[in-house]
Amino acid sequence: MKENSYRSVHFWVNDLFGRILVFTLFVLATCFLLYLLGSFQEFLDSTQFLLMKIVDTSALLFLFLSFFFLIGRIIEWIVNRERHIRDLIFTLVGIFCVAVIYFFVEFIMVVSG
Repeated sequence: MKENSYRSVHFWVNDLFGRILVFTLFVLATCFLLYLLGSFQEFLDSTQFLLMKIVDTSALLFLFLSFFFLIGRIIEWIVNRERHIRDLIFTLVGIFCVAVIYFFVEFIMVVSG
């Protein structure tokens, strides 16, 4: 009983970070797909720029929060001896994919002026 309450008190932040990461990844993917769709549907330039800024901001937020999520998972791994390899692998793959999207968007923003 005491161990369960210890976990709920000290590691609820990690669950919150995980949910925020999923939401941020959903927003990032949705806006990026809208940007790609807008390239073919001829959205206004201001709309395209707004979508790129949303993708840029959500990518930075994802990268920033995923760092804290990984730290929390490693601490939880050390304290509780519970291995969350799946969470670590998904987070690392997400970091790589979001970093590629972030650099792609930054490249487009620099080239387009």
